[in-house]
Amino acid sequence: MKIKFVNLIGCGFCLLPWHLAAGEVVVYEGDTFPEELGWTRDFFCSPERFLDNGLLVLQVDEPGECSASTGDNDIYLQSFAQLSGVPDFFYEFRVRTEGIEEKIPFVAPVDVAISGSTGVRYSFTVANDRAELFRDVLFPTISVDLIPDIFHTVRLEHFGAANYVAYIDGQIIDQGIPEGQYPSTNAITGVLFESEVTTHTSWLDYIRYGRITVDGSADFNSDGAVDTFDHFYISECIDRSAAGESAEPSCTWADINDDNTVDCTDWDAIASSLWTGLPGDPPFLSACDGAPVPATSAWGSVVITLLVVTVATVIGARRIPTSRLGRN
Repeated sequence: MKIKFVNLIGCGFCLLPWHLAAGEVVVYEGDTFPEELGWTRDFFCSPERFLDNGLLVLQVDEPGECSASTGDNDIYLQSFAQLSGVPDFFYEFRVRTEGIEEKIPFVAPVDVAISGSTGVRYSFTVANDRAELFRDVLFPTISVDLIPDIFHTVRLEHFGAANYVAYIDGQIIDQGIPEGQYPSTNAITGVLFESEVTTHTSWLDYIRYGRITVDGSADFNSDGAVDTFDHFYISECIDRSAAGESAEPSCTWADINDDNTVDCTDWDAIASSLWTGLPGDPPFLSACDGAPVPATSAWGSVVITLLVVTVATVIGARRIPTSRLGRN
């Protein structure tokens, strides 16, 4: 379910093979190493990494082990040229890092770049307590203070050549008219973990990108079905709302009643009228007490049973001010 891109070292931006996930959304969920899903890995020195409960954990060391001037780096690359020309595109990743902000101008400690053949480029650099968005030398760098030592969610929404919006933790940090259509023919992305100052650990929760899902559709991957694939992301959105996060912008597709939260009311509506997956009833959703409402495909038989037995009626550079961004 992946693709690849190159960044920084050696070849600049290099187009590499890809493999598309179901529907129009590609996901990497941190439960395997990226190269096992088609990403290309490029690294220098000997960064350590492992998987831990759905997270890709990386430790990169400062200079000294195998270079007097450059520390470890670990790069993952992917192309999403198959999405070229889609009118509404999103790219989202969630990361935490211990890396300090001292090396931000040099794309360390974590850098996620998105580029292509039209000159459009977005580079998000994340440190422990600060993040930056770089677009072009002609534009000011956007600098944002972060709450340290927690995960942060970065999201880009791109509407062809008409508009783009960049978010961190659900808050808009920049928006405007882009330099051109995106994704373009050679759309690419890459993720870099690097240390040149201090040894540090970073945790990558996920990377997701593709066509923006229709609000209130409950169909996360836009494949025309609401099924077990979507169930995972519906549950995640409910957990986010329970933690006090708004449905904007990542979960509006699961906000069925458009109240800016995703909760069990939305799940009931999904289960009773939108669910299309087999075998009819959706899986149990642990965040909501009790059994799920039967899906439409099973509802008719339930109504008949109730009528027969009881004769009853059946009744989803600018600077952000000093307030820090982060999850509650």
